[in-house]
Amino acid sequence: MLTVEVLRRVQRLKRSKSQRGASAVEAAFIAPLFFAFIFGILELSLYLLDVNAIRNATRIGAHEGSNSARDALADYNVIRSTLGAISNMANSIDGIIIFKAPASNSTVPAACIAALDSHSAGVANVCNVYLSYQVKTLDPLHFGFTPISNADPTLWDRMWPATGRNDSLSGTDRPDLLGVYVRAHHKSLTGVLPARVLNASVVNEIEPQRAE
Repeated sequence: MLTVEVLRRVQRLKRSKSQRGASAVEAAFIAPLFFAFIFGILELSLYLLDVNAIRNATRIGAHEGSNSARDALADYNVIRSTLGAISNMANSIDGIIIFKAPASNSTVPAACIAALDSHSAGVANVCNVYLSYQVKTLDPLHFGFTPISNADPTLWDRMWPATGRNDSLSGTDRPDLLGVYVRAHHKSLTGVLPARVLNASVVNEIEPQRAE
């Protein structure tokens, strides 16, 4: 009887060790998938937060541009308002484009995107391009282009100056449509999802300031 009982205990111990080994193997397979799933949800949530933040900031910037009309510091106000809505993402902004839109549903002109990619000032009478370093070092002294300052390359708003925008309302003549385009990047914090480019564009009509 003693021998039989000992054998039974040995068998139970073997089965227990075998089960623990199987559980360890299962855990080794499941754990990476579980953590990848959790990190994936976290990364996706952060990405969607950034998307919504960029869209909201672009709307705020376009609204400010509409209100600023022909103010010499209109673009400065637009960029400042945009940054104010996404202050935690200031270092993620690749550039901001303020452009003249032909229609309310227009997207940013391809030539302006090309200007951003080539780090140029914009397209004459179409858009002003503000690069990442300009957005980070925002200074009102770089704004306020007028015909008198035509030769001043330090003025960043010289390609489509606010002082030359139409804010009049008379007959069939409507004020200019002002668009704001913001491009930023979402950095992957967990490594589960790759870094992504974010962009948003909003067009508003400049608020009429005068009638002709």
